Amino acid sequence: MPDSPLSILYVDDESLNLIATKEYLKSRGFIVDTAQSGTEALLKTTEHQYDAIISDYQMPGMDGIGLVKEIRSRGLETPFLLFTGRGREEVVIEAIDSGVDFYVQKGGNQASQFKELIHKIGIAVQKVRDSRALQKSELRFRSLIQNSSDIIRILDRDGIIRFDSPSSAKILGYPEGSLIGRSAFDFIHPEDREQVWSDFQDVCNDRNNHEPTEYRLKKEDGTYLYVESVALSLLDNPEIQGIVTTTHPIHSLKMAEFRMKKVTDDLAAAYEELASNEEELRVSFEMLKEQELALSESESKFRNMAERSSDLIILIDKNFLPVYISPSAPSIIGYELDDFIGKTASYWAQTIFSPMGPEFLNYAHRTMKGESFSNLELKIRKKDGSLAYISGSAVPTVHEGIITGIQISMRDITKVKTAELALRESEEKFRRFASNARDIIFRMSLPDENYEYVSPALEQLTGYTPEEFYENPALFSTLIHPDFTEYVEKQKRDLRNGQVPATYEFRITDRSGNTRWLNQRNVLVTDSQGTPVALEGIVTDVTIQKNTELKLRRSEQRFLATTINAGFWVWEVDADGTYTYSSPAVEAILGLKPEEIVGKVRFFELFEPSVLEEQIEVAKKLFGSQKPFSDFINLNQHKNGKTIILKTSGTPVFDEQGTFTGYCGVDQDITTEKEAEEKIRESEARYRLLADNVHDVIWTTDERMRITYISPSVTDLLGYTPSEMQKLRFKNILSPQSYERIVSHHYLWMDQLMDNKRVPDKTVVELEFIRKDKTRVCTEIMIRPVYSGDLFSGFVGAARDITRRKHTERALKVANHQLSLLTSVTRHDILNKVSVIFSYLSLAELEYLSPKTADYLRIITMATEDIQSNIEFTRVYQDLGSQEPQWFILDSVMPRSVPPVSIHYTTELHQFSLYADPMLEKVFFNLLDNSIRHGESVSDIQVSAHDSEQGLIITWEDNGTGIPFDQKEEIFERGVGKNTGFGLFLVREILLLTGITIQETGVPGKGARFEIKVPKGVYRIIS
Repeated sequence: MPDSPLSILYVDDESLNLIATKEYLKSRGFIVDTAQSGTEALLKTTEHQYDAIISDYQMPGMDGIGLVKEIRSRGLETPFLLFTGRGREEVVIEAIDSGVDFYVQKGGNQASQFKELIHKIGIAVQKVRDSRALQKSELRFRSLIQNSSDIIRILDRDGIIRFDSPSSAKILGYPEGSLIGRSAFDFIHPEDREQVWSDFQDVCNDRNNHEPTEYRLKKEDGTYLYVESVALSLLDNPEIQGIVTTTHPIHSLKMAEFRMKKVTDDLAAAYEELASNEEELRVSFEMLKEQELALSESESKFRNMAERSSDLIILIDKNFLPVYISPSAPSIIGYELDDFIGKTASYWAQTIFSPMGPEFLNYAHRTMKGESFSNLELKIRKKDGSLAYISGSAVPTVHEGIITGIQISMRDITKVKTAELALRESEEKFRRFASNARDIIFRMSLPDENYEYVSPALEQLTGYTPEEFYENPALFSTLIHPDFTEYVEKQKRDLRNGQVPATYEFRITDRSGNTRWLNQRNVLVTDSQGTPVALEGIVTDVTIQKNTELKLRRSEQRFLATTINAGFWVWEVDADGTYTYSSPAVEAILGLKPEEIVGKVRFFELFEPSVLEEQIEVAKKLFGSQKPFSDFINLNQHKNGKTIILKTSGTPVFDEQGTFTGYCGVDQDITTEKEAEEKIRESEARYRLLADNVHDVIWTTDERMRITYISPSVTDLLGYTPSEMQKLRFKNILSPQSYERIVSHHYLWMDQLMDNKRVPDKTVVELEFIRKDKTRVCTEIMIRPVYSGDLFSGFVGAARDITRRKHTERALKVANHQLSLLTSVTRHDILNKVSVIFSYLSLAELEYLSPKTADYLRIITMATEDIQSNIEFTRVYQDLGSQEPQWFILDSVMPRSVPPVSIHYTTELHQFSLYADPMLEKVFFNLLDNSIRHGESVSDIQVSAHDSEQGLIITWEDNGTGIPFDQKEEIFERGVGKNTGFGLFLVREILLLTGITIQETGVPGKGARFEIKVPKGVYRIIS
């Protein structure tokens, strides 16, 4: 706590508490001012400055939280401490969120409470003073940084910029703050980066502090700036934890150094150049004489070679005029030698090279500039106007390093070019055809089995490109479906023996994993001796055709299987009614095999003799109409004499000329359904008599909740007759809230049916109906689902008037609320008085007392603590059962964060949820508290749960001292125990609210074992 006396404002509406707390704080050296309301406290904060404010939570008008909110809204940072009652965790959370620095709980030992209060006052005041000092320090530092002309940065150990001063933006041009989070070394010149990193590591390792480093730093415009940096390691400083660098530009200085060095180097070079010029002139004169002699010999050799060559050789001077043309000119281009005299390159471009004039001139000018060309293919026009192709080359002629002209060589390639063009045109036609074909067209060389050509359709059918097949011919074998591996390998072996089928089919798995059916057509190519040299073929994707065939075959099989399994008998008869086809199902229905009736029996011969004439008359009308018919109910005789009821549907059959040839159709055995319907009619008659004579309203609906029957007692309940009710919808006779409730249940039931689940066997819902006279009546509805076989067909239910019961419940709820409010106010007032007693007892202990008086005070303290404990129990017990039970995941209510580190705490709860009171969490908290307080030496707690025939069993076990046999029931009684005596009593009461029981079954001396039994229906297994 600070040495100087602290000024405190204490706010409390209880005068006795106010006086007692003030006296205690004054006795500890505080200057204390008081206020009895939030409004008075606010007024005093405008007149005086306090080091801390202490306030009670619950006060009339403005409570403690309202006071702190108002103080914070005025910008006051004065430390604020709040007194709260025990068990008010929700108040603590709201208080901290509103700006309270600390809170102290009332009740318990008053001396400990005052010590805690004084301790937290000191912490809060010191925290505010430290914060203000830190703000002043930060303001001075920021002012220094903001006005520095150097770049000041803080880097982490990896060189990442964590702080960058504003001067960085002025010097380097980057937006302020944009470099934070980036590496400082990204902006250092690559040639300097290694040395700077080495110096940086020295600083990080405390080997180099304050030593300057020169390097180049990249600016925002891309240029580099020479700078000098000094670094200091503050990695061990908890406030900095980084490397602080100071950098200032030295660019002007470095540029001056470079200019001085250049001037020095230039003077030295000029001197050396003057000394060497004289020697070079002498050597050049001697070389010139030798080159003239060599040139004369070279020209003689060139002329001899050109005269004998079949190629045309031309020499051109720098003015593009010919200086030499070999004798082969007339045979290659059709022009005589005299035709070239005085003609420049432009003339050639318009005559000989007219088909490609611009290209020719371009090559000529580029060659004159020093480029060389070879194997140029050019189209020319001869003197007679015919076109020809030449292959030419052009190189510059150089003398003493100077280009003096061009040497051109030309060879006639007209025949070769014409053949190439014809071949290319043929190949282009074939390639267009192959490229646009949907089938794969291929040619494979033999015997090496390499692909010479594969069309682009390969990629669409297999996922692989032709290039991949060229590189790896064996790739095709990897695509073969395992079912066809041996088959395709056999085809390959036959191919190597010169045998190949014209066509075959197989399956492959393409690159994406899809299976395809392929049809391959082959042509074996042989040479003049009959030896196979290639395999050519076309591969077609026939997957759709194959799948269609397979689906058709499966459809036929499914149809036959369906008719047999579903009890349908499929048949065909001719125009006379004689069976021409019968499915095997006839044996299961009538005991006759198909071969016993096909071609031998007419359909009406199977009718039951007792109704033969009537059914024949109906059947002949249907048969004679030559139109489709359905649902013809007819009685037939089984082979064993039993009567079978069939439902018949048929469609007439006509031939291509439109002539009636008979019927095809299906019969369904409905004997069982008809017998069931008869039984249901008898049952309905009995139950209708019962429903019509009971007081409760009995009703049935279809699956869409439309009323199909309702008993006459509905008139007494709602005022409507049964016939009127069948015309109404639930929306018209239910209150809006009740309608939403029944609709949500209906949606839930439908969702369960869609998921192939059964609707719960019974659901009880309370609904409010609107009577015909517009008055309202409360009812309890019991609803059950109705099934026809396994098919859901609707609901049946009963409604009972519970209006009087609901009125009684509402009256009881109001009375309980009033009683709870009275108890809460009374408990608060008593606890305030108890707090005053504790305060004055603490003050009394500070005075000199006789031993007898001290004993009296100790007895008063013990009695007051008992009063406080009992009052606290009433608060907890009052909440018991005040809220509706809820579903809780068992694992989520375990006290995981509470057990001491000295206790090994494990759970094995699987995925169970319980239907219990919202205070369920207190059950396991109290069990943990019991193990810690009474187990004495507990070091291990295990919690587990398992399903059994009796229900869910939850066990809580520890390895403490255990519970004696004679106390196993007594520990659950109120007031029994070493502490308050309420813990295990509350545990049993909370669990009993939903029918859950608990008992202690451990062995004394080996640890306590609490066994919780949860009945079926009160827990679920979460999937």
